Amino acid sequence: NIFTHIERAQHVLKLIDAAREHNKLHRVRMTIETKRFEALVPWCKFPDEPCSFNQSHSFLNESEVFALETAKSRLHTHNKERAGIIGNWLSHVNAYTLLLHDPKLPDLLLVLEDDAQLSPNFFELIPCLLRKLPSEAGAVAHHSASAHHDASAQQSASAQHDASAQHSAHAHHSASGRHSAFHVVRFGCWGKSFVEDRVNASSSEVYYARHHHFNVSESCRS
Repeated sequence: NIFTHIERAQHVLKLIDAAREHNKLHRVRMTIETKRFEALVPWCKFPDEPCSFNQSHSFLNESEVFALETAKSRLHTHNKERAGIIGNWLSHVNAYTLLLHDPKLPDLLLVLEDDAQLSPNFFELIPCLLRKLPSEAGAVAHHSASAHHDASAQQSASAQHDASAQHSAHAHHSASGRHSAFHVVRFGCWGKSFVEDRVNASSSEVYYARHHHFNVSESCRS
C-alpha cells in the first residue's frame, strides 16, 4: 500500500474485520493478524536502463531487477506502465521475503492488494480451497518481473488482484495442511479459464495464471 492511499488501507482493514466477525459468529477457530507493507514506486526513464526506486526498502537492487526484465518488455512497454509492473511485482516479492524471514512465520500467509475484494467467509473456506490443490504439479511455474505465472485457484470467494500495492494478512489455522507441489497460490475471479491451463488433468478448478487476450487492455494491445 502506498502511504498516501490511506482510504485503501482502511478498506482492507474493514474486509479483515468483517472476516473476523464472520469467524466469531460461526465459531471458526482462527487467528488473523494484519501487517501493512509500503509499496515501492519506481520511475523509469529509458528502456535500456534500469528503473530507479528506493533500494533500501527492497531485497533486490535496481540492477538485479533490470536483469530479470526481458528486452522485449523493456523496449515495447511505456515507461509509466513498465514502472507500474515492476512496482507491483517487486512490492509483492518484498512482502513475501520479509514475512518469510519473520521468526513467527504463520501457517498461512495471504498477501492482498489494497483494492482487493474479499468475502467474509474466505478464511473459513481456506482449508477447503487448499484441498482442491493437486499433490503434484503438471509443470513448473516460473515468474519474472514482466509476468506472473503462479498457480491460480479459480474460486468465487477469492480475492481480486489488480495492479496496486498490497496489504498482508497472516492466518493461523490448525487445519491448513501443506502441499509440497505449491509454495504460492494466487486466488482470482477472472471469469474465464482454459482447459490447457489446468495444473493437471484431475484438477478441474486449479489453473496456472497465464497471459491471455481477455486480461490485456486495448491500450496495451495498441
